This record gives sequence, C-alpha cells and structure tokens, in this order.
Amino acid sequence: APSLQKLKDKLKHSGYEIETIVTDGLKNLPMDIEEAVISGMGANLIVNILRGNLDLSRSLEKIITSPNNSLEYYRRWLMDNGFTIINDEKIEDEGVLYDVVVIKYTGENTKYDSDYEYMYGKDNLANKNPYTIKEIEQEIARNHGILEKFSGIDSARITDRIEELKVKNQKLEELLCELKN
Repeated sequence: APSLQKLKDKLKHSGYEIETIVTDGLKNLPMDIEEAVISGMGANLIVNILRGNLDLSRSLEKIITSPNNSLEYYRRWLMDNGFTIINDEKIEDEGVLYDVVVIKYTGENTKYDSDYEYMYGKDNLANKNPYTIKEIEQEIARNHGILEKFSGIDSARITDRIEELKVKNQKLEELLCELKN
C-alpha cells in the first residue's frame, strides 16, 4: 500500500523503532503488542475494529485513535464499554481539524457530566482548546447558512427545523462565551 510505504519512509528518518503491520483491523495481530493506532476512518468502523478483537483491545497499554466523524457516539461507546479516555485533543493540520483520542481499557464504565463533553471532548472543553473553539464557530456559521437557505420557505417541517437550529445556535454561542472567558 502506498500510504504504508510513505509511513515506513518517514519512520526511517524519525529515530523511532516502530513496526508497522497491515491487518484486517486488530485481527491476527500478536498478543504481545503494547500499543495500536487506529485512525483515518469513522467512529463506527473504529468501534467495529475494537470489538473485532476485544481480547487484544483490552490488553493494550494504549490505543491512539482518530475518528473522523460521530465523536459523540464514539466517546459514549468507549465509556459504556469499559474504555477510559486518557487524552482527548483536537488538533489542526493543514487547515483540517482532527480529534486524537487516546484510550485504554480499564473495565470502568464512566460518564461525563454534559452532552458537550461527549460532543467536543472533556479535555478540549476544560483546556479551552482553540481548535475546539474554531470547530464550534464553524458549526454556528454552518447553521446560520442553513437558516438563510430556509428563509422564506413556508412549511411546518422547515419551521420546526429553523426553530431547532436557532435553539442549537443559542446554546453553542453560550458555550463559546464560556470557552472564550
């Protein structure tokens, strides 16, 4: 695979000794590995990979994940299934926002205090992560764009959606104020 070769070339010059293995998820990996990286795919697929070899998933010291969608679902699934989020950070690379969620299986089912912590990551909110602030600002702007497109359309369904987006934006703007103070 070209992407694997690119990674191997970069690792050669990094000074790190990292073995790369291509498999179907975590299947057929040796049980003595300590860490895994699962990234560049949706949260549902990452969950399926973790489920696909639960024994290995549970034995790893650390799993570095980077789901590209459905973060709220992903964080809830992790916490409902005994995985602890060790670190959860939003980063930006070349103008694209990414979530890096480092996890470990502890067997403890924990809960966050608010829906926003599931949506944006507890660490990101606590640390007032500037990229999380940027993501929320983008979401508000996207919602405003939708509201403009709906302007003048007379439909009960559209009216309900307009109200829903207005309430959502109001709550996001309140969250944004908290993060900026």
